[in-house]
Amino acid sequence: MRRHTQGGFSLTELMIAVALSGTLLAGVYSTFIQQRRIGTQQEQLTEVRQLARVTMDSIVEEFREAGFDPGGLADAQLPADIREVNTTRLRFTRDLNCNGTLSNSSVVPQDTSNEDIAYFFDAPERTLRRLPYIDGVASGGGAQPVASHILTFKLCYFVSTDALGQCTATPRALDIPNIRAVQVTLTAHAAKAEPTYNDPDPNQPAAYKHYRKATLTSIVRFRNLDVKRGGTATTPPVPVQFNQSCAL
Repeated sequence: MRRHTQGGFSLTELMIAVALSGTLLAGVYSTFIQQRRIGTQQEQLTEVRQLARVTMDSIVEEFREAGFDPGGLADAQLPADIREVNTTRLRFTRDLNCNGTLSNSSVVPQDTSNEDIAYFFDAPERTLRRLPYIDGVASGGGAQPVASHILTFKLCYFVSTDALGQCTATPRALDIPNIRAVQVTLTAHAAKAEPTYNDPDPNQPAAYKHYRKATLTSIVRFRNLDVKRGGTATTPPVPVQFNQSCAL
């Protein structure tokens, strides 16, 4: 019986070669898909961690400036370095140009709205926002986004009169002058879902089960709030020369 050949190979040999090639190609494709999936995971992890870090750095930098008032004059005019507090909102002041007033449009040199600002969490839009005030009124430009893809943003305040040193998310009005630090916790999520990923944390919203996340916590001390600016309980602090350099 004659063997069927083509180009020197039997039909059986060709079938075996095709099968081996298919297996090899399937393995190569599987490896490619796996490497691509790992690359996507690393990319999303890097993206969300960077978002969380950059957002936290921005918050910490400005929060530390709360109460900056080298002459003790701005605080005397508007006696509340910390204006509003709750679990997702903080409003505070700082005399950035050292002219003794806060966010006042009628003085020279003119103040800017950046001397009176509020950070707050826009939960429906998953966005952290920053709202400046001028003359005690929200700026006409409205609240600007600081960061998007923020899943949670929580504030917890440390009050100097709390003997236990525990933080509270809802300080009483009489405790606001005694706030000396705030704990900031935020969770950012990746811009895109990853269908094969399932968040192991049961406390995360079900709608974001397939999103990579990064959570950071920082404690920010309001280093300017307990600075002694001179004077006594019955006399004002000694004024500074505002024509000198002003620096935080």
